[in-house]
Amino acid sequence: MNDRLFWENWSKKHKGLNAVVIGSRAIATYRNWLENLVFNSIKLDRKENILEIGCGNGRWIKKLEQRRFRNLVGIDFSKNLIKEAKKYCKARFYVMNSTKLKFKNKSFDVSLLLLVLPHTDWNVFKKTLEEAARVTKNKVIIMDEPYTKGSIWDMDDIVKILKDFRLVEIK
Repeated sequence: MNDRLFWENWSKKHKGLNAVVIGSRAIATYRNWLENLVFNSIKLDRKENILEIGCGNGRWIKKLEQRRFRNLVGIDFSKNLIKEAKKYCKARFYVMNSTKLKFKNKSFDVSLLLLVLPHTDWNVFKKTLEEAARVTKNKVIIMDEPYTKGSIWDMDDIVKILKDFRLVEIK
């Protein structure tokens, strides 16, 4: 099954912004802790134009909207997930392939790749990073869990793929 078909099928079974926070109480607590860590450690200006690549159902964009961010755009290649995101968020959403972003160079101040790394292969992720760098003026923020169940990544893989990019900070 290809990635797009997998996520289209997944989105039919998992509705709502908390669909990815399903599972045990421990998993939900961990995800909430992770979200707080992200939003407390990422320094973003509410006036910045922000693109989330792989936005899924809009969960992270909704969190930004709750913090009064307004210039938000989300892209995902799943039509169903974008449809779901539009139900809950005021941001602009587009069905789009992350390896061929249909935006002009440097059209966003910040691009976010949040919890998308384990869901793709090396070539797709590298091309996605190249596209994110192309459409972003200031910074591309990547946050992920490379050791989650089912992930094809480990830290050595991440270091290899990021060696071609200028890293400012790794936490």
